[in-house]
Amino acid sequence: MRASGTSTGDHPVDVPGFAAKPRRVRGATVGAALAVALAATGCGGGSPEKAASAPTLVRVVAGDGPAREVATGWVAGDGRVVTVAHAVAGARRVRVLVDGAARPARVLARSARLDVAVLAVAGLRGGAAPRSADGRAGQRAAVWVLRDGTARRLDATIRRAITARVHPQPGDAPQVRPGLELTAPIAAGDSGAPLMDADGRLLGVAFARSGERPDIAYAVSGAATSRLLSTSRR
Repeated sequence: MRASGTSTGDHPVDVPGFAAKPRRVRGATVGAALAVALAATGCGGGSPEKAASAPTLVRVVAGDGPAREVATGWVAGDGRVVTVAHAVAGARRVRVLVDGAARPARVLARSARLDVAVLAVAGLRGGAAPRSADGRAGQRAAVWVLRDGTARRLDATIRRAITARVHPQPGDAPQVRPGLELTAPIAAGDSGAPLMDADGRLLGVAFARSGERPDIAYAVSGAATSRLLSTSRR
């Protein structure tokens, strides 16, 4: 596939989607090569200049049995959790794991184009949703993930802003979303993890990783995510 069309200063990148995952527990692995050459600018690790406090993370489980989907979610105010839309698509039962206990969740808002979903979870308490900010090439940030039930910060570097053209299945029309290309070692189940700057502002939400380079990941923009969250509160 070739990237086509124009964008307002961003790099158009074709992303094949989620069809070639190695297993059902979704980290949204990108299974084929990207259609454009990836610039090497901005690569590398490094911690943010100062560490922001960890967001409240939850594990999102959709469906039952071996076909269930597992993703990451984060609390965005009382009764609200943000995660990826592809994990909850078509699920009859969704729940979040909080302190080892499962709570039922309802899909309140979902955007397949952005791959973001907002869940309603009765009785869940949390601080206000973080403010969003635009990520810039070369900026150091953190992807917050769950490891053994504990929030862990993964060092990340923004390589560039992109216009992601995601093809959920071969032959499907692309879902175009504003995004960021990152250097970050995300793993299966990390889809939905928030990308945050040193001041705790939301830069993006992880939705995929490269199938050829495990250190390359993709996030939908934090501003687009915040707009969907605001709409869900109306």
